[in-house]
This record gives sequence, structure tokens and C-alpha cells, in this order.
Amino acid sequence: MNQKLKTILKRIIPSALIIRPSDILLKVKINRVKTTFNRSATKPEFLEQQALFDLQKLYPPRTSYKYSEDSLLERGEERVEKLSKLITDKSINKYLELACWDGMVSYVLKQNGKETTAVDYRDIGFDIRAKDAGVNLLQMDAANLKFEDNSFDAVISYDAFEHFANPDKVLSEALRVVRKNGYVFLEFGPLYFSALGLHIYRDITVPYCQFLFTKEVMDDFLVNEGKPKVDYTHCNGWTLIQFREMFKKYSQHFETIIYNEIPNYQFIDLIEKHPRCFKSKTDNFENLTISSITVLLQKK
Repeated sequence: MNQKLKTILKRIIPSALIIRPSDILLKVKINRVKTTFNRSATKPEFLEQQALFDLQKLYPPRTSYKYSEDSLLERGEERVEKLSKLITDKSINKYLELACWDGMVSYVLKQNGKETTAVDYRDIGFDIRAKDAGVNLLQMDAANLKFEDNSFDAVISYDAFEHFANPDKVLSEALRVVRKNGYVFLEFGPLYFSALGLHIYRDITVPYCQFLFTKEVMDDFLVNEGKPKVDYTHCNGWTLIQFREMFKKYSQHFETIIYNEIPNYQFIDLIEKHPRCFKSKTDNFENLTISSITVLLQKK
């Protein structure tokens, strides 16, 4: 197909209707892997330690999430830029950030003229720049907020709901402290059952390691590498289905403005190769392939 014909087709065919060959191939692959998964036996299975050493060589460490001062500020700016496009109501001025860690999202909001409060159950991560800018940084449990009802115009949280021990209670608290017609924005992942869900991808780089290996095998590997053992309390272990049920439970309290489930199919070859390692832990294929969730809710 020559370039002129391609240009004409682009003009007359909406981009949403254009199906790329790569999309077709991916869909075929997903269906094939899903079929293999669904047909698999449910008898528990784990790989041996040697398989961990071998697979570790195939998957390089992921270092995209950085923690330098510049990176923290840049991430805060990117998140606020995205947020400002989603929440355009000029009356939204008073923000609460849950599990803020460094507080740089609230810092950027503060720089943009917003009133900001940011809480985290630990205060060791608070950035001095956020403190100096006047962000109200507080050490507090997000599941037990010390604020009155209807105290904020918006409640926001990033990369935290997969860690909260009781995300159901945190959502309930967020809806309690936000005012009528205010917003709750949540962006979180990777979910525990997804490829990188154990959140140790810098030390054990093998995707889905939480299903392929026992805790003992992973801990022995880390000790051998001179690294700390896995902190299994770091993630709450919630499935995609549990999060769906959580949002459904409180749906009478909000209108859903945005609800996106973001998949990650990059590593599903491992599911196809070792289906029993997965089928014995979950019978729902989507639990394994949806990596993160983004929601924007408006309180009724």
C-alpha cells in the first residue's frame, strides 16, 4: 500500500476503527493463553529454586520509578497536570492526599494555589520542600482519618490502594470526609495478582514470582543475594474482583466519572508455560492481567 493511499484511508476511516496486525496477534495470543489457563488443573504447583536463578537472568531490573529530588518533583508535576484535566471545576480548592509519602503532589497543588493536606502512616518520607511550602503534612492512618465529615473538596491517592491493609475502610473514609459534589480520585497498581504485584521487581525481576515460587524459595534466593527477605505485609493481596466489589459496595454514594482497568499482557507467556502455578491460586484470568486501576468518583 503506497503512502498516498494510506493518507487517504486515514482521512476517511476513524482511527478507532483501524485494526493493526499487532492488535490482532495480541488478541489471538491472549485468547490462547486464557484457554490454556482455563483448561489447567488446579492442583498447586511451584517451580524449583534453580528455575528462579535461570529466569532471573532473562528479566532485567526495572528502574523507571525514581526517587531523586528532581524525579519526585517531576512525578508530582505530571500527576497534577493530569489531575487538572480531569477535575476542571474551579470550586475544587481544598485537597486531601492519602498515603502521600513525600507529599510532592500536594506541593505542586499548593504551588498552583490550592489548599492542601497530605497524610501518611509514616512521616519519614515527607519532603522538606512540601513542608516549607505550607502543605499540611500529617502522620495519620488513612483508614481512620481525624477529620470532620465533608471537610474537603477532593480526596486523591496514588499507588496506595494495593498496599492499604483495609482499602474498603479507606474508601469509606475518603467518601466521608469529601463534601457533596466533591471528588475522589484514585490511581493505583500494580495489583497483587498482576505480573509485578509483589512489588519486589528490583530484587526478584521475574514477573509473577509470587505464584511461580514459594515464599521459602524467594527468601532463600534473596538471602543468597545479600538482600532482605520479602515483606509480605507490604501488599494487601487483593484481587481485581475484590476491588470491583468494593466500588460496587459504595456505589450508592457516588457517580462514577472515570473507571479504567489497565491491563499488562507483557508477561503472559509465563501463564501459558506454567498454567498450574496460576490456576491453583486464582480461577479468574483477569485477576492476572489487569495491572492497575484509575477511578474518578463524584460524591452524591
